[in-house]
Amino acid sequence: MKKVIGISVCLIAFWVAAGAQQSTADFYRMHKREQGVRNAKIPGWLVWVSTGVAHEIVKEEQTKAILRLARKVKTTRLLMAETHNPIPTVAVSNLMQDTRHGGYDDLLMVQQGNKITSIMGKVKKDKFHRLLIVVHSDDEFVFFEMKSNIRIKDITEITNLFARKTPLLPAKTTPKANPPKV
Repeated sequence: MKKVIGISVCLIAFWVAAGAQQSTADFYRMHKREQGVRNAKIPGWLVWVSTGVAHEIVKEEQTKAILRLARKVKTTRLLMAETHNPIPTVAVSNLMQDTRHGGYDDLLMVQQGNKITSIMGKVKKDKFHRLLIVVHSDDEFVFFEMKSNIRIKDITEITNLFARKTPLLPAKTTPKANPPKV
């Protein structure tokens, strides 16, 4: 009996984990050929080779750090609609719900008027395995999915590198009012 329960729990966990990966891939396949939608899929090996070549050419420390981080990027998918949005709101909300059930966490969500920007990620063992960015409004749509092995430590290091190179603006001081004399 314990074996049956253990096997069923494993199968359900596998099904849920595979569902989120499949939902983003299915969404991309379903909507990439719609009228007014531009799509691009960049294979990971192309990113790896091109960043390796560029790393040898570039001399700046910041640019080399970005290229080292980019070498950890695998397949990326992009859908864009600029003049009008042919993708129904129901399809986008179903995508977001499926990815949340599949293990994606909300990293950032901004709503400005009728425009909603969502950034979701799947983090395992201190690494970003997947990143999903969706911008949805009445007249534009952006879907960006990236598979990667970027460690959170790498993001922290590159953030610190840029923080060291960028000078801080001096704080604005306001004149202090003279305290009343008693």
